[in-house]
Amino acid sequence: MKNKEFEKYFLRYKDFLIRMVMSKTNDYQAGQEICQQVFMKFYIYMDRIPADLVKAWLVTCTRHEITDYLRTAKLREVVLEEIGYETSASSGTGDATPVQTENSCEIHVMNRELLMRLFRQLKEKNPQWYELLYLYHVKGLSYKEISQKLDISDTILRTRMNRARAWIRKNYKDEL
Repeated sequence: MKNKEFEKYFLRYKDFLIRMVMSKTNDYQAGQEICQQVFMKFYIYMDRIPADLVKAWLVTCTRHEITDYLRTAKLREVVLEEIGYETSASSGTGDATPVQTENSCEIHVMNRELLMRLFRQLKEKNPQWYELLYLYHVKGLSYKEISQKLDISDTILRTRMNRARAWIRKNYKDEL
């Protein structure tokens, strides 16, 4: 019974959600991936969602997934550019390709040293902040995954992240 009901919602809303994602990302594959993630979550929680709120739930969940996707895509782009790779935005090809630039190796080493020093000082200042930023930026976990892993509320997580970032801005604004 649950599978038939799920299939009914999937067939009704999948194209709508894919178009919604594509309107923000211009990427059909991202639309399919995000749609799949949303429907996987929906399958888990569908028993708790009233039938009249299904579309609203799917749209809200899709918006959150789009935000996460765009945030991680931007982070990947920044990291690739820092280590001397062109991204689709700069090369127009969609692929990440190495670029031989003068001083790119030196810049990469300096950035790495700065990040190592930043993380070391952050760990001394507040181990909780360090752990959150490490899980988010290095391990690539989402806020939800971090909240579950550390058994803290989303509000506490966001507050700690904001405080950690404020500390970084205050102490590293000239270097960053």
